[in-house]
Amino acid sequence: MYCVSWHVLYHLVTTSSPKPWRRTACETIARFTTKRFPLFAPQYLLKSSVHVYEHWARQHRLPRTIEVLPDDARLMWIGPKCLDNVILFIHGGGFVIPMSDFAHTFLLHVKTEIQKSRGEPVGVCTLAYNLIPDGRFPSQLRDAHAAVDFLFQLGVKPANLQVLGESAGGTIALQLLRHVHHPHPAVEPFPPDTRFAGVCVISPGVPYREGDDGESKNDLISLRTLKKFSALLTYDVLESDMHYLAPEEGFLESIQGRVMLTSGTEELMARAHARLRDEFMRCPDVDLTWIVDEGGLHCGPVFDFPMGIFPGKPYIGEVTKKVVRWLTNGFDTLLEV
Repeated sequence: MYCVSWHVLYHLVTTSSPKPWRRTACETIARFTTKRFPLFAPQYLLKSSVHVYEHWARQHRLPRTIEVLPDDARLMWIGPKCLDNVILFIHGGGFVIPMSDFAHTFLLHVKTEIQKSRGEPVGVCTLAYNLIPDGRFPSQLRDAHAAVDFLFQLGVKPANLQVLGESAGGTIALQLLRHVHHPHPAVEPFPPDTRFAGVCVISPGVPYREGDDGESKNDLISLRTLKKFSALLTYDVLESDMHYLAPEEGFLESIQGRVMLTSGTEELMARAHARLRDEFMRCPDVDLTWIVDEGGLHCGPVFDFPMGIFPGKPYIGEVTKKVVRWLTNGFDTLLEV
């Protein structure tokens, strides 16, 4: 911890940045830990997404509502449970790291702002899926399917459900979207007429491909770390399943509905995100919103909210505002139909 603290202090003193110091400190910690720590260290330190959620909910004096899903997955509600309109969040972390406390704070902001705009409750829940090494593909897709199926059984309609994913969670959200139209043989299919109110993907985590080095040296993930995550993610995955982890041409064929995709110009995966955008643009039945954050790093909207060790007012960036508006419009559209 001494090394991390010294690194953060040094970076704050020697770096000139227009960002608030809390934001800079959180980005510095993320950059330092992903680069210097073993890949599984955060999993050991944070224990589990459920553990982080329970601690965060106690700090914010919110109810702790945890649903048990098959295969030891969990569904956790942010604030009071509501089933009229629901956002299912799938967290990032390279399929290895549990959900962070500040991602929960990001979701609380999303929930609060949408409720303020609509004047009625909105349910927000997050999926604690099985992480590597216990969960190997298609484990995470199966967990996401179980979460959606559970919500359907509670009475949530597909047209009242939006899926929000960041980084690795964005990749799982895309897998879920494809599974609707092209079911994976190892996972139960959805009814053929299933169509979500929207799927929002923030900085999808895409395995490294030669030539995807990007232009930035400032991103939260170094090239060396990205290659490590990629090797771990793709290990022992069937060749026929690789396009679920790294979407290729034709992967999104027949996809329908509202989709938001965000990326930052300083992201190491910016080129991969641009390829994914091009794939969506080839889909005639997709209403795509493509947002590029000038100077933005990986998962910028989530990092607008400080880690629990730096309590204080968040810095709400323009991309976060656009994500909230897009999700709000997804529910408002239903009222107009």
